[in-house]
Amino acid sequence: MKVLIREDGVSGGEIKAPPSKSYSHRALFVAALSSEASKIHYPLMSKDIKSSIRGLRVLGAKFDIKEDLVKVKGFGNNPQVPNNVIDLGNSGTSLRFLIGISSLLDKGACVLTGDESLRDRPNQILLDAINSLGANSFSTKEDGTPPIVVKGRIKGGKVEIKADVSSQFISSLLLTLPKCEKDSKITPTTQIKSEPYTNMTINVLREADIEILDRYKIPGNQTYKALDYEVPGDFSSSSNILVLGALSAPTEVSNLDLESEQADYKILKILENAGAKVKKQTEKIRVEKRELRPFSIDLSNNPDLFPILSVLGSFIEGKVVLKNISHIRYKETDRVSVMKKELNKMGIDVEVRDEDFIINDSNPKGTYLDGHNDHRIVMALTIAALNANGESKITDGESVMVSYPNFFEHIQELGGEIQFME
Repeated sequence: MKVLIREDGVSGGEIKAPPSKSYSHRALFVAALSSEASKIHYPLMSKDIKSSIRGLRVLGAKFDIKEDLVKVKGFGNNPQVPNNVIDLGNSGTSLRFLIGISSLLDKGACVLTGDESLRDRPNQILLDAINSLGANSFSTKEDGTPPIVVKGRIKGGKVEIKADVSSQFISSLLLTLPKCEKDSKITPTTQIKSEPYTNMTINVLREADIEILDRYKIPGNQTYKALDYEVPGDFSSSSNILVLGALSAPTEVSNLDLESEQADYKILKILENAGAKVKKQTEKIRVEKRELRPFSIDLSNNPDLFPILSVLGSFIEGKVVLKNISHIRYKETDRVSVMKKELNKMGIDVEVRDEDFIINDSNPKGTYLDGHNDHRIVMALTIAALNANGESKITDGESVMVSYPNFFEHIQELGGEIQFME
């Protein structure tokens, strides 16, 4: 689906933030690892979340999905052997988490695959980690990418792991190792990129009475208690709307927890430092346009903010620098290369130097843009197009269903002039 976007239509207003994709994934997995009945309130029901549900169902979890509530009867200590290959679509989180959980099988094997993008995502670091702990897993292509075959049973113990590609590898182990017969310890051998996401995993695990000690010491033979969990609003997806407020017209986003531990809560400080007016109220944030100034920001822990911050920087006079971006190349796309290519099409002067993405003074113009079937790329380019001179067309508009199904509806509610084309 192509999206035609015209400039100068945004009038502002208020929207409700979508539920957090990251917390929804984690709550579903923790609930599935309990043998008790859990309730998850207000989960995100996007394509990625449905991929997790699909995979967990194949392993034996039962789901009763109603409006704003998902009831889960988990498989506890007895995941069942899948009777088919599990296709996880575009969801890297679903894949990485299921690699770990599948290693709990007592017999048989689990085969995990996905779409073309997912079949290019690296996982060898995680496969090596679970194999060192007693599992038997491998890539059918022998390069760490799906299809992935996983056999159990993982026993636990000490494991060293590189953590500079994806924090999802550590989160997968954190979900899995409490079920092992041995106590375990995870030792990162590098800086942990996106470390707040591992903290999110630990927070949800503790809601199920799972004990994670300092620096990833994990007692074995633990029992997951039932969850009764309310998913908070998503700062990652909402960052697009908040940046729109800073570039266009006053915008309010509700359903955001001002005490959130989400990594991308950082968007509020970034906007303030860039000169936007940010007003924080109880579960509501208002952003207003002001004269913006250049900024430099380390994105080690905030890879999902990269696309929209590269757009924000494109409308600021002066040099904007996004630092520590290497891990951002291993997402649904190589987002560093993709954003450089698409912003260049709009006449935006971008340089990539080692770990830095540098945006210089530019005058963005509307044009034909490729969304690369990447939800965060499409959302960020939409915000760019709404503020550029002239109209733009963006391909792959349907990809927003991965994380923010109501994105275009919300843009229209804020006055954005959008037309959908086949």
